Amino acid sequence: MQSKPERYRGILNRIIVSSKQPSKDWQSSAAAECAEDHDRFVPRRGLRGGHVQTLAGHFLPRLNRLPAPEDRVFQVEPEIGVLCRCHWQAERTGAFTIVIVHGLEGSSESQYVRGTADKAWAAGMNVVRMNVRNCGGTEKLAPTLYHSGLSADVGAVVRTLISEDRLPRIALVGFSMGGNQVLKLAGEWGRQAPPELRAVAAICAGIDLSACADALHLWIETAKLAFADRDACYGDPRFTDVPIDTLLSRDYAAARRTLVDAEKASLELRPGLGRLPFAGAETTIVEREDAVTQAAQRQ
Repeated sequence: MQSKPERYRGILNRIIVSSKQPSKDWQSSAAAECAEDHDRFVPRRGLRGGHVQTLAGHFLPRLNRLPAPEDRVFQVEPEIGVLCRCHWQAERTGAFTIVIVHGLEGSSESQYVRGTADKAWAAGMNVVRMNVRNCGGTEKLAPTLYHSGLSADVGAVVRTLISEDRLPRIALVGFSMGGNQVLKLAGEWGRQAPPELRAVAAICAGIDLSACADALHLWIETAKLAFADRDACYGDPRFTDVPIDTLLSRDYAAARRTLVDAEKASLELRPGLGRLPFAGAETTIVEREDAVTQAAQRQ
């Protein structure tokens, strides 16, 4: 019976991006194997929820057996470069190469990037940890900011690895925004993709960015209302009236919800309950009084 790494490597080797359309038999076989592994997945004890697994992945330490990287700047446009941290096997051209693209606000040093890189290196692969524009302390390399549409930057790195390093087998792995970029690149290249590109994998990719923006807008507008109430009602309930029951009631939440405009951002501070913040829209004052302060005041 094949070990799990061997099964995954077998699936990876069949995810080929080439000039030929994958057959239906190949698609069915790959889907069946992935479904089989999904059914076999058993979370570790205490890590059964998706949210718990996300938090554990962030806070638990990861192995780092990577050798010191070769830092290399790839020119993706005239006068615009991106920094990649490269780890090469002894026989560079004989090894599979994986290019890892991080997510929003991440970098080549993000834990999930280093964790994936460590596993790929241990499996005998070359690893290229790519920083998108302005990330990983590379602001001086590009006068423009990164965004999800810059799939061409990833493509430029891949083409350079093919033309200059003569790497015969390359896979792309993207997380979140990086996942969007690698999928977008695969779609743009389509049947014209370089034959050296063998696989594309995306993890937690933001596919519909418009829907993501709408969801963030609603969350931010709701948070504005909550922070306005915080500024207006902040205090010690032992000494001042803090209407906690009202603030946490369903009726109050329903009334506040009507103030959220799904199409437009609010520029006003709008606390409820007829209160106003103590010191204006830009300031929150917190006063603290203890025994030392009271003694000083009595003197």
